[in-house]
Parts: sequence; C-alpha cells; structure tokens
Amino acid sequence: MTMPFRLSAVAGLILLGAMANAGAETTTDRYGKELKIEPSHNIFARFGLLGLKMNNKSEAAKDVSGAVLSAGQRGRYCPVDPGDPRLFPLCSEADSDTIYGTGVQTTLFGIPGTPSDTQTDILGLPDNVKAKFADPAPGAIGTLGMYLDEDHHWAVEVPVMALPFSVDVYGAGSFEKAGKIITAKALGFLVFGHYYFGKKADKFRPSVSLTANYLVPFDEEATSSLVRWTGGRTKVSSKGSLGLGWLVGGKYAIDDRWDLNFSFGQFNAKVESTLTTYDTILNGRSVAAGGSPIFEYWPGVLGDNIRRLRRSGFLYSQLEGMIAYRNSDPANRVNGGANLGTFTRTQKQTIDPYVLMMTVGYNF
Repeated sequence: MTMPFRLSAVAGLILLGAMANAGAETTTDRYGKELKIEPSHNIFARFGLLGLKMNNKSEAAKDVSGAVLSAGQRGRYCPVDPGDPRLFPLCSEADSDTIYGTGVQTTLFGIPGTPSDTQTDILGLPDNVKAKFADPAPGAIGTLGMYLDEDHHWAVEVPVMALPFSVDVYGAGSFEKAGKIITAKALGFLVFGHYYFGKKADKFRPSVSLTANYLVPFDEEATSSLVRWTGGRTKVSSKGSLGLGWLVGGKYAIDDRWDLNFSFGQFNAKVESTLTTYDTILNGRSVAAGGSPIFEYWPGVLGDNIRRLRRSGFLYSQLEGMIAYRNSDPANRVNGGANLGTFTRTQKQTIDPYVLMMTVGYNF
C-alpha cells in the first residue's frame, strides 16, 4: 500500500466520522421527550497557507563513474605529432603515468615534493561541489482532522489538498558561481499528531505536535548553467524521503464552530540526487570564447595551474589533443570519439526547513 493511498484512507475515515457526527443532534428520554444534544465537534477541517524557510546541509557531490580525465589510459596524452619537441616530449603506450606529456604534467601538477604539487586527477569532480535550496513561495493546504477524546486534548490531522512547492536549487562550494543549477517541484505527504493544553471551552489553547512526512521530488530539470558547467546534457533524479518533525502553536476559538490556528516548527528529510551527464565535452577556451566555466573556478592549486595554462592558450590544445588521442585508439573511444562520454554523480542533502502554518478551522 502506497503512502498517498494510506493518507487517502485516513482522510476518508475522518470524513465518514464528520457525516455521522453532523447527524447526531437530538435524542429522546424514556418518556419520548426530545432532548437536544450538544454536539461534540470531534471532526474538523482546516484551510490556509504553509510556508517554508529552507535550511539544508549539503554533502559534497561524488563521482560514481570516475573522473572525466585522469591518470592512466583515460587521461594520458600523446601528441598528434610526436616529432615536435617544442611542446610535447615523446611518449608511448608504456608511459601509463604520463598525463598530457611530462612537460604539461610538470606545469599542471608541479614537481612532486614541491608546494605546488597537487597529486590529484586532472579533471575529476572538484572538491566541495555542493548545493543550497532557495525558499519557495507559500503554498495552500487543506486538512481533515479528528479529536480522539471528548476533552479535545488529542487529535490527528492529515492534508487532503496541497499544492506542490516549486523549488530552485543553487550551486554552493566549488559550484557557487554556477548560480541556479536545478529547478524542481516537491510535494509532502504529512500526518500530524496534536496535543492541546487547557480545557475544551477555553478561547485559546496552546498545542504541541509531532509529524511524519514523506517528501516526493518531481519535475526536476537541469538549468542551462548546470549544463555548461558539467559539459553536456544532464538528467537529474531524486528519491523520496521519509522524515519526522515537530510543531508548537495553538488555536483561538471564534465560536463553537470556527477557530484560527497557527503552528511553527521544523521538518526533516534526507534527499539523495543522481545527476547523469551525457556526451560530455569540455572546452579549455575562456568563458567569453565559449569555454567551460568549471575551469575558471576550479578550487585550489590545481585550479591556479589550470588557469595559468588557460591564459596561455595551452589548455585548449591539450583538450583537443585528448580527444585526438581517444579517437586514435578504438579501445578508448566513447561514442565514436566525438565526446568524453557519460558520467554519473550523486549528492546527498539533509533538508530541515522551518515551517509556518496558518489556517482557519471549522468544527463539524
């Protein structure tokens, strides 16, 4: 049984209870005299707005399929014209540690043991690639609930109508300059358990609540900015997530039927996203000339070395040489040698937004 079906079943039981409750208005005593029964109003419906203040903790993205270009067969470079000693020394299939030739390796990675040595792959995923969520606009919510005792201390409540939130995701860490990288929608299936203090007849009753929520992301799309940074068409998908939360608030009785409700608290969810980039092409030219922006903002010493090569125009020739090398050997070709292939990365997020809910309630 799926989570939405369970919530629908709970809502249906509450609605049946409301119909039964609405009809129980009078009774008769043993002599046949009609007696009016004060309704218990155990069933309620609420409608209002739900707002979120996003607060997420992003783990660094991880390569699943390996670095785009790295040491060994994937990243070795032998010049198209090995007889030109001005830029490239000679290299052979046996030179498994040679990355773009010895001269380029020294320029890019530095000499082992010196402060400029990075000892890392040339074009793996940079360290500290993270993401952050923008605050979505408030969304409408409608709920049905039931008090579980005659004093209206305990209650359970479920949404029966909610509009999905539109969510914008921005780059952070090494991807901060990428701006908006993903657009998505999210819908949360919630169950509230409330406890109300005070007496049933009190005008104002404070409350505490616990929630169980199931977050469902959908309609996720990579922006054109993310495509430029990853080097190819990128597909984004995320798993649904079960989480818990808490609320504090209260309700103010306008009369025996209508009340105003507010709650403030925090929900929790964990989201794991998978980003798959197809037909990856990385261009070493400047951004103004249509080059890949990731080179402009690569962090650390390796980034400084990449930008040094880029300013000299050297990096562009190396990337062109990389593709030429892969085209020359059928064992290393990807998609006929037209691009560097398909790469998959994953990223985990802990999302614990602050929540404000304000509703108008009607007691049946």
